[in-house]
Amino acid sequence: MFALAAAGAAAVIAIDAIVSANIVGYMEKDNTGLAYAPVGAMFMTVGQQSFRLGDIVPEDGTLNASTEYLQEFNPTTGAIGQKYYYVDETTARSPNPMRRWADPTLAVGWWKEGYRSGFTNTGVGTAESANDLLFAAGSGFYSNFAGKKAKLNFKGEVLDVELQIDLTGKAYAPVINYLPRTITLGEIVPEDGTLNASTEYLQEFNPTTGAIGQKYYYVDETTARSTNPMRRWADPTLAVGWWKEGYRSGFTNTGVGTAESADDVQIAPGAGLYSNFAGKKAKLNFPKAIVTASQN
Repeated sequence: MFALAAAGAAAVIAIDAIVSANIVGYMEKDNTGLAYAPVGAMFMTVGQQSFRLGDIVPEDGTLNASTEYLQEFNPTTGAIGQKYYYVDETTARSPNPMRRWADPTLAVGWWKEGYRSGFTNTGVGTAESANDLLFAAGSGFYSNFAGKKAKLNFKGEVLDVELQIDLTGKAYAPVINYLPRTITLGEIVPEDGTLNASTEYLQEFNPTTGAIGQKYYYVDETTARSTNPMRRWADPTLAVGWWKEGYRSGFTNTGVGTAESADDVQIAPGAGLYSNFAGKKAKLNFPKAIVTASQN
């Protein structure tokens, strides 16, 4: 479900009709069964370029607080970092001493892993709410939803700015479409139109197995027109933009495989890719949300 409304107005409008700023709305995103999918918000906390974790709520206010959670990875090592669990009323008030997060003192909402209330029913560690944590636009989490139902509701304000996201040195960071409209990969452009097309790329993970999937490289004018036969992506027939891995133009300069542009690859609201940027510079520019009359 998806709806938008102008701030201060009651009328709900469709995404293609967005023509003014200060739009607020909500959207439901189905993450059922996705254990390695990037998840982020497509609406920001009003007046900020960030979103509050507590503004993300499960479809009917429940998740399995034992097996379903959002998690962070260390952006440089890939090690699993902080996990966030959603504790509902039933779970917190459960009299079952073996039920994790069974603690009547816990308020409904997101909590950081590190507190164990089940198994002892008295608590191990310190309970720390995650509801008020703020995350920058374009950032996100890895989902771990193996259950039958994992639909999240997002709400807030449309961020209508051309935002630059610095991913320098981040090899495992989610890169999220923070807009409530589908964008194409071609709308995301490196800071000065260049990336290292040999070592820096965006990639997909298989959402159920975690295996590395498709990789996308940004080929600039200098790279494509290079006369160095050892330079990867050196092919004067390539247009500037994103290209799918699987084509090798360097090393032979005649091409191996079929060159396939990735500029039209679609990224849904709240979905994204993973960065692999080990270089000194990897800043990506994102488009604005507002659709002008000439674009409709």
